[in-house]
Amino acid sequence: MAKQSRAKRSAEGAAGGKSGGAATFEEAMENLESSVRKLEEGSLGLEDSLRVFEEGIQWSRQCHQRLVDAEKKVDILLKADKEELTQVSFDLEGGEGSG
Repeated sequence: MAKQSRAKRSAEGAAGGKSGGAATFEEAMENLESSVRKLEEGSLGLEDSLRVFEEGIQWSRQCHQRLVDAEKKVDILLKADKEELTQVSFDLEGGEGSG
């Protein structure tokens, strides 16, 4: 039972990142890399390996979500920029045709 709650706390900590909010992309990536290094060393027992693997999955999900969010922001900015350019272009064409 104690192992189960420790694993759950670890997973929750990984999902929440630093206290007071979610980890930045860079922090999550550092933690993911740390989990991978621990697993690659091969010195952990089964229970610890599973715990570290679970934490790594949580860090991976956080990194993925940060990248998805960043991609959405870029798409929004590019779309807004394209609409602005299209609007300016349309106004110029309309002005030339009516003169």
